[in-house]
Amino acid sequence: MNEQHRSEGTVDTLKKLLKAAEQGRIIGIAFIGVARGRRVVKGWSGYAGQDPNFALGALRQLDQELLMHARRKRQ
Repeated sequence: MNEQHRSEGTVDTLKKLLKAAEQGRIIGIAFIGVARGRRVVKGWSGYAGQDPNFALGALRQLDQELLMHARRKRQ
């Protein structure tokens, strides 16, 4: 992969999540990723699939936080 186009923030976040999962602190995940060309990668695993209502609630929280972030960036 071309190092110039790599998102270090994304890599760091994924490494932290992987470490937490390996330690058993994260037991499920629901995610979206943005790939080149603004393509969306999405999915879930672990507890997020076992209790989808819980995962949906967490995603709603993320939705609100991201909406507030978008509004702040517009100002």
